[in-house]
Amino acid sequence: MTDTAEYWNDVHAKRPMYLGTHFYHIPNADCGHNHKNIALAIGDVNCYSCLELIKNGFDHKLPEGKTDFRSKGQKKRERKYELAKIEHEKYGKCGHCDGFLKLRLNSVKKTFFLGCENFPKCKYTKSTI
Repeated sequence: MTDTAEYWNDVHAKRPMYLGTHFYHIPNADCGHNHKNIALAIGDVNCYSCLELIKNGFDHKLPEGKTDFRSKGQKKRERKYELAKIEHEKYGKCGHCDGFLKLRLNSVKKTFFLGCENFPKCKYTKSTI
């Protein structure tokens, strides 16, 4: 099926419009589209024609699961955000500003305390005891 025919098929079937750059295909499958993006796992396949081939028993030889296409930097930023979110929920909010409390170390006494994340603008502290 050509891209134009796929487009009209999608319009009449009330599916999202086919945009070839956003679809991942089964490698070496004749679904009628230009295979710019090749799926690395079965969960990546989202071309309607390729999904029909799978449903009809096509031997795709792809591993199960879904590929994580995020970059290392993006994964690291998301992990850092998740850790910060857990820390914010754990220690609560500052009593003076809208910041969150963070666990800090007193360098002189070598004891821990809770301090505002907006330090030095906000000098609110709280004992951990």
